[in-house]
Amino acid sequence: MLKSAAELPCSDLDLSHCDQQACLDLRGDLVVDHADVCSRSEPPTIRLILPSGLTEVPAWITKFRVLKELTVPEFVGDANAALMWLKEQCPELTHLRGLTTDSAEFPGMVGTECQLVAHAAPSSTTLRSVYSPYVGKLDEDAERKLRSFMGKVREAAGATPDLTTGSDYHLGGFKVARSSDDGELELLKVETPPYVAIDLHPCIAEGLPKTIEVFETHFKEVRDVVWQAMTKCRYVEYLKAHAASLINDDWDILVDIDPYFNRDPTQIVAHKDTQGENMFVMLLYCNEQPIEGFEYILRLPIPEEHLTFIRERLPPVFVDEVEEVLKEPSDGVVYAPRIEPWGFVAACDELMVHSTPFVHHRGAFVVESVIASMGAAVRRSFGMSAVKDYFDLRNGVQPAPHNVIAQKIYELVTQLEKLPSSDLWIDKDELYKLFNAKLSAEDASMLVTALLEIADKKDPFDGTARINIRNLNHSAVVNVPRGNEALQRQMSGKLDKGEALPHSSKDGRDFLRVWIMARQNKK
Repeated sequence: MLKSAAELPCSDLDLSHCDQQACLDLRGDLVVDHADVCSRSEPPTIRLILPSGLTEVPAWITKFRVLKELTVPEFVGDANAALMWLKEQCPELTHLRGLTTDSAEFPGMVGTECQLVAHAAPSSTTLRSVYSPYVGKLDEDAERKLRSFMGKVREAAGATPDLTTGSDYHLGGFKVARSSDDGELELLKVETPPYVAIDLHPCIAEGLPKTIEVFETHFKEVRDVVWQAMTKCRYVEYLKAHAASLINDDWDILVDIDPYFNRDPTQIVAHKDTQGENMFVMLLYCNEQPIEGFEYILRLPIPEEHLTFIRERLPPVFVDEVEEVLKEPSDGVVYAPRIEPWGFVAACDELMVHSTPFVHHRGAFVVESVIASMGAAVRRSFGMSAVKDYFDLRNGVQPAPHNVIAQKIYELVTQLEKLPSSDLWIDKDELYKLFNAKLSAEDASMLVTALLEIADKKDPFDGTARINIRNLNHSAVVNVPRGNEALQRQMSGKLDKGEALPHSSKDGRDFLRVWIMARQNKK
């Protein structure tokens, strides 16, 4: 449906002759690279014409970040709902043709052409165009360089034990500076890493010198990879827009390089990455198969104590725009992007909270708690005789007379104990299916109902998100909406459709973590 990048750009993109359903069904990730070229073209693509007769506005139009005019001929869906969605998702959009709106709800917006007044942050807020996480993919040459570098770092690090959160190595970094040749921005290697971790595990401390040697040898390749990612997600463009305020004697914009291996998929905690200086974070994944990226929520109000903290440590031009964007309330969605092989995600750390993906529904049972609670659940469901026989079996004693229910539940618990240690939880429906394979539907349902009252359950976004900077003695808590009505998880929809990608115990979550930091120059 979309033309190749070689045929672009132009200020208009006419899709009016495309198939309606194909237009709606087109996945956003397929549009990203095309939309990126359109947004960067000279002139950029600012006018989009959709097919006639659409029932809804395609979600992928949000990928066209500089879109100003949209034509939707003979729109047959809910125009008011479409307009509300467009105002929320496309704050740059000023002209809309083809929707007939309700004058009572949208005064001055009646007819086939209307002027949209976006209630989001003004277009002059340059952070607006880059704060929402960008999911992309490196070019072939950059992917090859990243693959080679990460392999060499892993080899240099040597064998490490299964640490609580995986193993990471802050190897070094760069400074964003003006080129002495043409004044354009570039990355210059710095002598010491912008961030130095404290309390290193002995195995990481032992491997760190060798991994630093790898960076010292291959920093040019790393620089190429990181600069390409920063360019694709428009961080370079953002820094250019604020070069007068950020690239000067008062501030250093530093880029910290941190290869991260075997991220434990059970570390499900909503948090910010910030170490007090972080503006942006990028994760460049090393997966050979598509995987689930981090889950994230945008625009949650920042506690006043944390705002005070970052006002003291981050450039005013950045903090002012953070506060401006936060005037728009959160949309109450936990996003769950899919990361293609050797893809990357980039985000503004202070305008989101994120977590390692929880590939379960909220309220999934903690498997260990189910096992520990099984005796009480058997007693509630089947009485004292069954629970006595169950515990006899658990203690290696064959009860007499033989209790069939107790025997089957004992076998089920044995199955639960053999589940992979890389996944600590099991959804209610999956637990029911497991029980129903040996028990009647009625008995399985009764047992699950009993466990719902006594076993522990997990909610990845349980009402709070953590900001904790130990070496600066700063901590704060971001309030997160709770419950299905207040907070919608995209992961839940994926699970319902069977589209969620479970974590494979064979494949570690390896990535190059890049922090783009601002540090006041005290010279």
